[in-house]
Amino acid sequence: MPKISVVIPFYNCPYIQYAIESLISQIEKDYEIIVVDDGSTCYAELLDPYEKYIRYFKKENGGTATALNEGIKQAKGEYFTWLSSDDLYLPAKLSKQVQHMESEQADICYTSANIIGQTNKERQTLFFHQFNNYQDFLMKLSRRCIIHGNSVMMKMDVFSNIGVFNEEYRYTHDYEMWLRAALHYHFYHIPEALVQYRIHEGMGTNKYKEDIVHELKKLRRKYIGRFDNGII
Repeated sequence: MPKISVVIPFYNCPYIQYAIESLISQIEKDYEIIVVDDGSTCYAELLDPYEKYIRYFKKENGGTATALNEGIKQAKGEYFTWLSSDDLYLPAKLSKQVQHMESEQADICYTSANIIGQTNKERQTLFFHQFNNYQDFLMKLSRRCIIHGNSVMMKMDVFSNIGVFNEEYRYTHDYEMWLRAALHYHFYHIPEALVQYRIHEGMGTNKYKEDIVHELKKLRRKYIGRFDNGII
């Protein structure tokens, strides 16, 4: 059984081969790659050279949260992480993160991330926040998403306790998960950029801005005041 399950939600993405290559290059070798094809109509042929490296599942289109939940259902690992099909992991991402989680006996851990463009050139670092204390982290998390989704690693047991990704939130499912999880678990941080976040014209963040704003308002109404007195 693999220690880590990496889920890649895939939908019509021309960068998928680079995501898989970044996983094949990981220092950590005790992991599985689960690609969930969310009803793609193009670029699926880019997966052909990697057939022996991945476990492939195809489903009808339903959004990233549904693809992640299908991946979680199929996963065999003790730890979960996910990689967007247009992003990359640095080679030490899985090894450093699982070592940190085991040493701290952590249930959830996240890292910082670098922005890259279409040519993979790094531009700047994101999610490299320093907090005065854990309550400061919770208060900032309650106001905006300060965690890059691909940077998170969590024990599979977390899903058993609090549920999987909420499919009601098509674009902010990750932020909703972190808010829900923070009510029960401590988030550990590795202050190192181990994920490369690709900015490009076709990304959902650019295409669905109005929908994202609507969902964020809905989330704030749902969780407002729940972190005022601290949880962990």
